[in-house]
Amino acid sequence: MTQDPRTITRSPDVDLTEIKTVVNRALAERPAPLAYEVLFELHQELVRHIRVLTPLAQKRVDGQWRGSVEWYNDQTRMNRIAHELGEGLGNGLMSAASHVQALGYTLQFLVQKSETAARATQTAMGSTVVPCSHTNGWTRTEEGEQHCSSCRTKRVTAYDALRGPAPEE
Repeated sequence: MTQDPRTITRSPDVDLTEIKTVVNRALAERPAPLAYEVLFELHQELVRHIRVLTPLAQKRVDGQWRGSVEWYNDQTRMNRIAHELGEGLGNGLMSAASHVQALGYTLQFLVQKSETAARATQTAMGSTVVPCSHTNGWTRTEEGEQHCSSCRTKRVTAYDALRGPAPEE
């Protein structure tokens, strides 16, 4: 059973910049693997982000024309995610490093799919979203919304799009 996005308990927003940082850490080339404890922590971060972004990316994939090559490839990848999350890190350092790297590629795929879906969902909810490319930071309004410091574009995170509009009281 799918949970209604409006009933998801409010937790800290998932910041796509933070997610991209985690992906970069997972996919960074190193002369030697990280320590198992570091890989374990990175694995937990990856799994947390993957669980949040999977439903949003699935919405995007569901919106594609069924039977197209793109839909088939994306749906196959979405089906594989549950199996990837079910695998542990393994007993060895190399298996853990390999699994973390695979989850990094999975999260990268989900970010690509969910960014487009977040904009589409937010637009469907009645607010126009213009992607912002400024890098000088975000300011928080009294209402708790975040806006670009330069152009005042409202910040939209994957979590915002997933939870939908707040229920009316």
